[in-house]
Amino acid sequence: MRHNCSKGQFGAIRGGVVYRPNRTSTHCSIYVDVRILPGADPLGVERELRRVVEAVGVGAKVETFLARTGAIGKNVEPLAAIVAESCLAVTGHPPAPKAPQVVVSMWRDNNVFNEAGIPSLTFGPPRRKEEGTGRLHFRIEDLVHMAKIYAKTAYTVCSREQGEGA
Repeated sequence: MRHNCSKGQFGAIRGGVVYRPNRTSTHCSIYVDVRILPGADPLGVERELRRVVEAVGVGAKVETFLARTGAIGKNVEPLAAIVAESCLAVTGHPPAPKAPQVVVSMWRDNNVFNEAGIPSLTFGPPRRKEEGTGRLHFRIEDLVHMAKIYAKTAYTVCSREQGEGA
């Protein structure tokens, strides 16, 4: 996975009989979430996981049940400029820099649009940390700003003349 993998983690482990924890389990399932870069082969990740599991010798089966390919957005600059203009008009300041990669997922719904050649990008309210607990949350004011920015962006994109593009 070192060549194809951007991020991986154990998402869940299921095994045993929950109401009889003293019994030996006949099976255990480990669910692994692996994020790969656009263009990487999901089956290559599966083959590499299979090699690792076989090397350990526990007789486990590796099976992929969900794979989504990433896509790199092309020609998103005009849309990004409109979003930046809308943000400046609504909040009085340009958009904040993008979140660090540890927070941003490698797959978003907009990948479907980018894969089809429809310029798409991710833009949303900042997540804030609650003092004391460290839990992430949104402020109502930020959500209201986002609604206005989205509306202004949609209005600007839809108001463009045919052929000018967004």
